[in-house]
Amino acid sequence: MKDITSIVKEKIYKTILQNSLISPGDKVIIGLSGGADSMCLAHVLCSLSERLMFEVAAAHMNHNIRGESAESDAEAAKRFSERLGIKFYYRSADVVGYSKQHSISEELSGRELRYSFFEDLQKKYGFNKTATAHNKNDNAETLLMNFIRGSSVSGLCGIPVKRSTIIRPLIDVTRSEIEAYCCENKLPYVTDSTNLKDIYTRNKIRLKLIPELQNEFNPNFINTVTANARIINEENEYINTEAKKVYEKFKTQSSVTELNKLHNALKRRVIMMMLTDKYGSAADISSAAVEDISDLCMKNQTGKRVNIPKGYIALTEYGRLTIKKAKQAENFLYKLNVGEEVYIPQLNSYIKAEICTKKQKDKCIYISCNEADELYVRSRRNGDVFFPEGMHGRKKLKNFFIDKKIPAESRSLIPIITVGEEIAAVSDIRTDRRYIFGKNKINLKIIIK
Repeated sequence: MKDITSIVKEKIYKTILQNSLISPGDKVIIGLSGGADSMCLAHVLCSLSERLMFEVAAAHMNHNIRGESAESDAEAAKRFSERLGIKFYYRSADVVGYSKQHSISEELSGRELRYSFFEDLQKKYGFNKTATAHNKNDNAETLLMNFIRGSSVSGLCGIPVKRSTIIRPLIDVTRSEIEAYCCENKLPYVTDSTNLKDIYTRNKIRLKLIPELQNEFNPNFINTVTANARIINEENEYINTEAKKVYEKFKTQSSVTELNKLHNALKRRVIMMMLTDKYGSAADISSAAVEDISDLCMKNQTGKRVNIPKGYIALTEYGRLTIKKAKQAENFLYKLNVGEEVYIPQLNSYIKAEICTKKQKDKCIYISCNEADELYVRSRRNGDVFFPEGMHGRKKLKNFFIDKKIPAESRSLIPIITVGEEIAAVSDIRTDRRYIFGKNKINLKIIIK
């Protein structure tokens, strides 16, 4: 029976060869956190460096979140690098400050700053690869996290074994094998205390969800889910290859009719490729966004749009699908005189109020007011309240939009009809019960086109 050292080394060696991760003459930086994963990776790569003819160095970034513990981790990583006889690079970063400045999580801030550090080292010292210590358990956690968040198929392929200059030789080794390797080879390692707290989504999956799945459903869950991810990835690559052929023809015309002729699997991929061109990464694209755009194409109505993440909109115009940045809505206020048409440039629409005797079943706005009342159309304002027809009491306009599931970026584009300072109607969505058709002396039909 093979010892754990042989098993782990063979797995890493096989991963490197099968995926062409390292070539003779490469200069590889190892992201050395001081944890068991990175210590194991550094130890194995150093042992393989002469055989595969590549150079190794270590890099450690202090996140400055855990005070003295973080400084101790950095010192441990440095001592281990000296023991292995490899160069050691160090950087101190203000992860918390970066997180606040960019309004992102500390977890994401740390990741961005780490990869920036690796890129700087590559440029400055001529390294061409960075090896990170992502393992099989990390892969399973990422799969579950993406699945829970509603990721598209790309997010269910797991952590790629290589991406640009980033390589992951440890991806086929489990965490238990890594810890056993460290024990057998007497490798010192530190445990990040934040990994033991269920304050991050990944930690909750690691500490709660996966153990429950292993205990109650499948003790071999980690191997099962990562093996399935590999199959999904291979099939995903094949469908993408076919979709690229279609996309090359489609993107010059963006024909909705041609898009609707495709099998749904290819249609989704073509839409994802359009989004990727805008976002830069398929991992940021949710399956919900793809389905919303697919549904939009099926309707194929000129001027119809759906809001998608990162301030973009998908729009169908005269048989073409367009994805572009949504314009920031400007505040507006216009007086409405009965019988006069007013152009609203912020909405690229015309609006007209006219006397009406009978309410029709159409998308127009129907209200009533008194002869002396002044009528306006405007954008929403902070603190807006009204008395929705069919409801008791008053309601904040913001809460009304939330209840109606109207996206935040669309709310400033919804025309608000007011009588003086009071809201009379929220577009054609809801009338204020003080101004319902037939209640006051003058009945009006308000047409927006």
